[in-house]
Amino acid sequence: MNILQSNPAVLFLAATALAAAALALGWWLNNRLGQSSLEVARRRTEDLLRTSRREADKARRAALLRAREESFEQRNKVERDLRAKKGQLVKRERELNLQRQQQQDIEAEFDGRREDLRKTEANLVDKEKQLDEARLGLDGLVQEQNTRLEQVPPPG
Repeated sequence: MNILQSNPAVLFLAATALAAAALALGWWLNNRLGQSSLEVARRRTEDLLRTSRREADKARRAALLRAREESFEQRNKVERDLRAKKGQLVKRERELNLQRQQQQDIEAEFDGRREDLRKTEANLVDKEKQLDEARLGLDGLVQEQNTRLEQVPPPG
C-alpha cells in the first residue's frame, strides 16, 4: 500500500481502474437486469394483451347478446303492434263493407221507389189524357144536346 500512497499517479490510475471496473460491472449488471426486466415487461404486456383481448371478446359477445335480445324484443313488439293494427283494419273493413251494403240497399230501395213514382206519374198522365178525352167527349155531347135543344120549338 505504500506505493499507492506515495505515488499519486499510481493512486489515480488505481482509482480510475477501480472506477472503470465498477462502471463495467454496473453496466453489465444493468444490461443483465434490464434485459430481465424487459423480458418481464414484455411478458406482462403480452399477458395484459391476452387478458384485454379476452375481456374485449367477452364484452363484445355480451354486447352482441344484448343487441340480439333487444332486437328480438323490438321485433316481438313490432309484430304485436302489427297484429293489433291488422285486427283494427279488418274490423274497420267489415264496418265499411256493412256500411256499403246498407248504402247499396238504401240506393236499391230508393231506385225502386223512384221507378214506382215514375210508373205512377205515367199512369196519372195516361189517366189525365183519358179524362181530357172523356171531357172532350162530354163537351161534344153537351154541345150536341144544346144544339138539339135549340132546335126544339118552344112549347106553346
